[in-house]
Amino acid sequence: MNIYLIRHGEVVKKYLHRYVGSTDIGLSNDGKKQAKKLGNFFKNIEIDRLYTSQRKRAIQTAGPMLSKK
Repeated sequence: MNIYLIRHGEVVKKYLHRYVGSTDIGLSNDGKKQAKKLGNFFKNIEIDRLYTSQRKRAIQTAGPMLSKK
């Protein structure tokens, strides 16, 4: 069994270098590109379970990992 711990991608620029904690902000354009690269990295790795927080940035980061097209 392999366990991968992944932090969300880059957030919207105005929140960089700030603690945003429970603020529900999305990924920046760069963060979306990072998430896509992450999805490409995992495209040939079988994922049995994936857990994220309910924050938009976490869900946006994990999304491409589930799209195995």
